[in-house]
Amino acid sequence: ESNPAFLPVAQGWQARLDTARELRNQISTERANSVALMRAIESDREIVLAYYELGQADKAIESMQKVGANLTSLNENMQTIVKTADAARQSPIPQ
Repeated sequence: ESNPAFLPVAQGWQARLDTARELRNQISTERANSVALMRAIESDREIVLAYYELGQADKAIESMQKVGANLTSLNENMQTIVKTADAARQSPIPQ
């Protein structure tokens, strides 16, 4: 038989489990986005060098701006991961 006195504890644990599942999914998504951005940055770096070697300064600058934008996005993704991890810290479950 279930004891109504345990209901707040059970609800607290269920909420924590739901939150943990959601946070894990968010972190996985942000990680995948970050990996994709890292690959794009590495690829763009090669393009910048190629334009530089060919003496095409405008194209090199354009590509460097793209790398900068990707780095900004990467930083935002990392900050989201940290915020998500901080959100996992919850108050104690009532007992």
